[in-house]
Amino acid sequence: MKKLALAFALLLTAATAAQAQRSAAVPDSVKKKFVGTWEGKYFSDHAGENTLKLVIARDTAWKATMDITSDMNLPTSSLASFKVDGNTVTWTQELMGTTCESSGVLVAGTLKGEIKCGPGSIGFLLVRK
Repeated sequence: MKKLALAFALLLTAATAAQAQRSAAVPDSVKKKFVGTWEGKYFSDHAGENTLKLVIARDTAWKATMDITSDMNLPTSSLASFKVDGNTVTWTQELMGTTCESSGVLVAGTLKGEIKCGPGSIGFLLVRK
């Protein structure tokens, strides 16, 4: 009986690992849509128009960083919880001590979105370079 239970547990573990690999797999078409360097303008009510650079990579997981050009010399931000769902990307990031929720939608080669930080927000319009 113990051998049967052990065999079942091993089989269940292997099936769970295989399912995780299948769900983690991202089609090349999705990678091609988003992987690369995206640059463009950002705008808000609290700052003049400046530039924003978003770098997206994918090997076993999505990884992304953002550089915001402004007069405040903000460091490069690592983006957390970066996800792709169809033509939409979402992530969180820390900006000046605040956790910000962000999203963008890819339409006709342009990534348009918004970074929401508390009561303020920054809109962006990016193209792949």
